[in-house]
Amino acid sequence: MEFQVYYGEHPRYRHEYDQLNEVIDLVRGSDLEGPVFLLHNFLLANSEIDCLLLCSHGMILLDLKAYRGVVRGEEEGPWTVTTPDGEVVTMPGNLFHQLRIHRNDLFTRLKRIREEHLSHIEEEDLRKIDAWGYFMAGSTYPAGQVDRAVVKWFSLATRDTLIEQVRLVHAGYTLRAGEMVAIAEALRLTPADAVPLPREEEGDEPVPRSSPGPSGVPAGLGGEQFLQRMDALVERMEAIPAALARLNGREPACDPPTPSAPFAGGCSDRVLPDESQGPVATAIRQFICTEYVAPARAAGFTTFAVTSGEVHTKLGLSESMALVCGVLRGHRLEETCQIELLEEVRRVRVRTSSASNRFIFRVLPDRG
Repeated sequence: MEFQVYYGEHPRYRHEYDQLNEVIDLVRGSDLEGPVFLLHNFLLANSEIDCLLLCSHGMILLDLKAYRGVVRGEEEGPWTVTTPDGEVVTMPGNLFHQLRIHRNDLFTRLKRIREEHLSHIEEEDLRKIDAWGYFMAGSTYPAGQVDRAVVKWFSLATRDTLIEQVRLVHAGYTLRAGEMVAIAEALRLTPADAVPLPREEEGDEPVPRSSPGPSGVPAGLGGEQFLQRMDALVERMEAIPAALARLNGREPACDPPTPSAPFAGGCSDRVLPDESQGPVATAIRQFICTEYVAPARAAGFTTFAVTSGEVHTKLGLSESMALVCGVLRGHRLEETCQIELLEEVRRVRVRTSSASNRFIFRVLPDRG
């Protein structure tokens, strides 16, 4: 079986690195009909894709989840995991919504790729993209929740079930190795012999392979619980300088940088007012309305996601991440674009205003 790996960015965290390597080991050790390509850590319009398997008879998106336990969640509402020790952990966001957004974004990109490289595949078949949550071994998803007989593209998988589920994927076309290469190149991905080190460990000694979940997680503590506690710890540590400055009767110093782009802001660590009416904030709101909300509304999407770093880059901003995040959190943006902020998803060990922050919005009815 021919097997290749392509990537867009380095994994951010150890659990992603470990789970990607787990999937690679499973595929390489299987008897799946080749070729199989694994594409990971790349961006689409409203999505950050953890893993995409290109198989000869279809494509499978995998959203990597560092949870182990009984998974519960439906098309609407919260998703939870009951861990082996009985603790109920609420996941950050609705997995069904997330996978639907990823799937729609990938199909939109594939339609453009199809014109040059995949013309033999009917557009209706190209839409048949499976999208699964990939959880830690031993996790289960009891029946009676999302009806997988109706929503055929949706599922959950683990180390124990992945290969058998992949065998059942038949989208109605055959994807050859050359076409898989064309997809990876059109997505501007880089070929690799193995998954690159997580960003936080880049430059260190090679990371030893380990069982799924973050390295060094205390016994009895699930991977996502560990990350959540680390996030809370980092937030407390980041609050220390400001607290000390207040005790000294002054605010922390923050000298704005020399402007190097059309819009220049202040220190990226400072949380600026959400309701700024300055010209840069106004430009950000207009950009969101035009580039994200209008296409989502035209396509009939009820939700969409925005990554703060993507907005910052596309607008050519300099050191203005706090302003971008502030605008995305603000009620003025909701009123301007007729949307509702559902959730802000922050990665562990990042500042309050980080390039990786993802803001998930609901599209409200157009009031005209």
